[in-house]
Amino acid sequence: MPAPSSGFKKALAEGRPQIGLWQALASPYTAEICAGAGFDWLLFDAEHAPNDLPLLVSQLQAIKATVSHAVIRLQWARPGSSSNCSISGRRRCWFP
Repeated sequence: MPAPSSGFKKALAEGRPQIGLWQALASPYTAEICAGAGFDWLLFDAEHAPNDLPLLVSQLQAIKATVSHAVIRLQWARPGSSSNCSISGRRRCWFP
């Protein structure tokens, strides 16, 4: 079964600028507001912000119906840390 296509990755491959924002407030409310503003991507920072898995999931749920693509910056690059990214359903994870 082929992986779903990503408009975010396609735009990057075509060289189209993507405007985004770092989310470090750990709040689904601010995530929803920023996604509603029309940013192409939002990066949810779990390394420098108090984001844990339940909080990340609630923020991802808050932006699900928007055009913004989510990128998760994980706390650390160690075996097993990428499972939090896949549990949350994200395909775009950033390892420190």
